[in-house]
Amino acid sequence: MTTPEPPAVSRIPSSTPPSSTAPTASPPVRLPREIRTERLLLRPWRPEDREPFAALNADPRVMEHFPATLSREESDALADRIEAAWERDGAGLYAVELLDPGPGGTPPSGTFTGFTGLLPMKPGFPGSAGWEIGWRLAPSCWRRGLATEAARAVRDAAAAAGLETLHSVTSESNAASQGVMRAIGLERWSSAVFRGVPRGHRLRRAVVYRSPSSIADAEGRRYRVRRAREEDLPEIVRLLLDDRLGADRETAWGRDPEADARYLRAFEDIDDDGRQHLAVLEEADASAPGLCAPVSPLPGPRAPRLAGTMQLTVTPGLSHQGAERVTVEAVRVDSALRGGGLGSAFVRWAVEDARSRGAQTVQLTSNASRTDAHRFYERLGFAKSHTGFKLQLGEG
Repeated sequence: MTTPEPPAVSRIPSSTPPSSTAPTASPPVRLPREIRTERLLLRPWRPEDREPFAALNADPRVMEHFPATLSREESDALADRIEAAWERDGAGLYAVELLDPGPGGTPPSGTFTGFTGLLPMKPGFPGSAGWEIGWRLAPSCWRRGLATEAARAVRDAAAAAGLETLHSVTSESNAASQGVMRAIGLERWSSAVFRGVPRGHRLRRAVVYRSPSSIADAEGRRYRVRRAREEDLPEIVRLLLDDRLGADRETAWGRDPEADARYLRAFEDIDDDGRQHLAVLEEADASAPGLCAPVSPLPGPRAPRLAGTMQLTVTPGLSHQGAERVTVEAVRVDSALRGGGLGSAFVRWAVEDARSRGAQTVQLTSNASRTDAHRFYERLGFAKSHTGFKLQLGEG
């Protein structure tokens, strides 16, 4: 891009966005044109919104995580694109009107206070074939939970419309927006960069949050795919042990404190690396109002029993004209659930996740003795295209 992509909650370019007539690859979704919450009205835009919207976009506090504030002309052009997106996509950014005045009646009821809604994810970001949820509210409405209330309403409307997965992108430094993302059930998934922002700039590095996905086995049982958490470690180690080769090289959690410490260090290294994704499978909560809603943890100190795990590594490369590739490894499905199509669905999910971020290749290695696994991967479309070599390094 010739101008920076603004690393903030809505990620709408600050000056030269894509054409409003450009087609989107995002899945079709149709949101209601008006949503009412306890304190807010999410509604279509009106001509009288233009002036307070321009004041919002000219406020350095609001635009702290954007490269620059907007002029009145740029703000009006942005409003034009927002309205056009509704006509094009059947979804977009709502104008947010305050129904409940703040302390002392400030601001008053009926005040335009910003926007929230959906917009297509841009190419080059993980999830680029999907939808992003965004928001931007006036400082007078900060620290009242209003951004969370607005975003949660959009999340629920999207789930009711059949949209399973949502994303949200912001700069690494935008802790407030990341807090809203977590509050509505999104999980940190990946790192990214805003290509139009110069290297070394404080706004160049971004984080991508997403809602947990779901997959189904051959009998239709639903499982949720989410990023692993530290409390999952005992279950992940159990899955690594629940394997013919793993039984000889892994140590049960809690048996050896030194082994536990090594597992924990490895998990922290993976979790801190935005290009590493340790995913786990758990049974989906059928009572949740849409898969975008967070799952309530089971009582007790241990995480619920996991059905599977895998690790994804995203590797940029100069070969193949700068192609990015994703490596799939350490794929494990609970032995009690094998043979029911869950492993196939899990690997297909990994392939689609790689496709959504623009990767050109998904690769994996499998121990030469795992002939059953080789046939499994070949049925899923993987080809034996390379010969792999490993050199085990000793401690000396």
